[in-house]
Amino acid sequence: MMKRILVLLDPSPATKAADDVALRFAATSGADITGLAIADVEARAAATVPMGIGTSGLAREAREEAIQEEITEAHESAEDFRARCSARGVIPTVLDIQAETVPEILAESFDHDLVLVAAGTVPGEIEVEDLVFELMDKGSRPVFVVGKGRGDSSPGTVVAALDGHPQSWRSLHSFLLLVPPGMVKRLVLLSLVSGDRDEAPAHDRLERGRRIASAHGFKTEILLRSGDPADAIQTVAAELGADTVLLGPYSKPAIHRLFFGSVTKKLLTQTDLSIFLDH
Repeated sequence: MMKRILVLLDPSPATKAADDVALRFAATSGADITGLAIADVEARAAATVPMGIGTSGLAREAREEAIQEEITEAHESAEDFRARCSARGVIPTVLDIQAETVPEILAESFDHDLVLVAAGTVPGEIEVEDLVFELMDKGSRPVFVVGKGRGDSSPGTVVAALDGHPQSWRSLHSFLLLVPPGMVKRLVLLSLVSGDRDEAPAHDRLERGRRIASAHGFKTEILLRSGDPADAIQTVAAELGADTVLLGPYSKPAIHRLFFGSVTKKLLTQTDLSIFLDH
């Protein structure tokens, strides 16, 4: 069962979706919540005006303004999060930190069971899809990206894409261990067949997934589909009115090559679905 949740904050309204899911997790499981607001001042300053020989006083002033703006935004994000939690009767841990984004998130994640981040946000000056790549490549915790407008419904109806790789089983196990069954409306196990390949392994995956889920108190439905994985997952999700997709569709040694242009990135950038990932 989940004990500690790390929520990544940024100044945009979209971040509230991750707050909402975290608060519902906390209400159901009793988990503690930590909100992390990072002011990555060096990244913000460099993106504003790169420093170099001959940098003008005006440029230096612009950098200083950008740094102060970054610090202010992180602080406001932290205080807004604290206020939203307090309004729901929850007292969170709130971290308002000046640091380099990815190393700080990785360091904090080790003390938590799950990392929550809202799609469409830019925590610490890094796009969510790039952040997910970094956390999958270097981290050790599952990540739940809450889709746009999905804060009140996720996990909800979940499509678990099982492709036979260890990562997809790890994602399923992590989900079943961390998420209270009462927060899942439907759990649909999806196995894909490529072309004219034998369907038996895909059926075996579905039956294994059903047994695993049942042992954790989850009822499941099963589906077998063929075709491009990203298209098939999106089609099934649309047919079911799904809120969340659970997957781990790549092997870590080739993560960079497979992640970019992969099923994962397509789902993160081309849909409003919530995505649960482990590696």
